[in-house]
Order: sequence, then structure tokens, then C-alpha cells
Amino acid sequence: MYKNSSPDIILVDDDPICNMLNELLIKEMLPHSEITIFSDSIEAYHFLMESLENPKPNTTIIFLDINMPKMSGWELLNELKDHISKVRERYKIYMLSSSLDPRDNDNAKVNPLVSGFFEKPLNRFDFLTTGDSHL
Repeated sequence: MYKNSSPDIILVDDDPICNMLNELLIKEMLPHSEITIFSDSIEAYHFLMESLENPKPNTTIIFLDINMPKMSGWELLNELKDHISKVRERYKIYMLSSSLDPRDNDNAKVNPLVSGFFEKPLNRFDFLTTGDSHL
């Protein structure tokens, strides 16, 4: 799927089963990608802010769950908005949700930090139909 390099992947989701399923699919679809998993969005936020200071040459794809305790995916995005240009240069963010609320998808479409929206867990179809060269 990737000719030159595989992107790094960050999963931010408090559901360990979804993380396991997503990790297995990503390893199958992008076998050379490095995968980092956070079950706590606050820890993920601190990691992301730190890594903005040490950019890598390739884009990192983030799959961000919407509904999490402590800090939701939307709240994490709000925290990142102060660094919008750096975030958009470094990360490609896709929202993940098991919610059937159409407002989640609508909010993802208008958020300048979000590249797309997927239902949990990820599936092969998500990778094949996005049309995004980074996914």
C-alpha cells in the first residue's frame, strides 16, 4: 500500500478490545508501521505535544476515539487547536466511534484537525476506500 515508507500509527482509545482489533488490522494492512497505543487521552495529549517538538520526516496517523473518560476525543482536539499548523503538518487525525449519533460525523467533517471519521473497529474497507495517500 505504501511505496516509500509506512506511517507511524497512534491509537487513542480506552477500549482494550478495540485497540487489539485495530492493531491486528493495522499490522496486516501496514506491516512496517510503528504502532503506539494510549488508553488514556491525557497521556496521549502529553505525548503528542512532546512529539511536536521532535518531528519525524513522515506523517503520523492518529485514530482517536470520541468517547473516553477524563478527556474525550473532542476535548483533546480542542487542546491541540492552539498548535493547529504544527499538528496539521505532523499528524493525520481520524475520529473513531461506536456511536450512531450523526452529529459526531458532522462534527468531524467541520473540524480542521480531522481528516475523516470511522466506526469502531476499523476494517479493511476503511483502508481501501479512503482515497487518502496516508491511509
